[in-house]
Amino acid sequence: MNNKTKSILYGTLASSILLGVYFTVLTLVSGWSFTQEQFVDYWYFVVSGVTGLATFAAQYQVKLFWVGIFFNIAGIVYMINRIIKFKKDYE
Repeated sequence: MNNKTKSILYGTLASSILLGVYFTVLTLVSGWSFTQEQFVDYWYFVVSGVTGLATFAAQYQVKLFWVGIFFNIAGIVYMINRIIKFKKDYE
């Protein structure tokens, strides 16, 4: 499978997942009939938003990966500091 085919496949998969999350969250919050009404009324915003976000994420996947690692490390350091402070306060 060449890179172009992989990109199309990943973009389609990411868009489908985002659309699924949209439908799931909106259905859980407001019900299925409301979700259907909103999609019928605003499908062009939903579809363009989903495909645009998937395209953005695919283009910047490596950069987003490094940002995610940075924030994970920062969170670990923060939690370690909180644990050390907690231990000092209760010893």
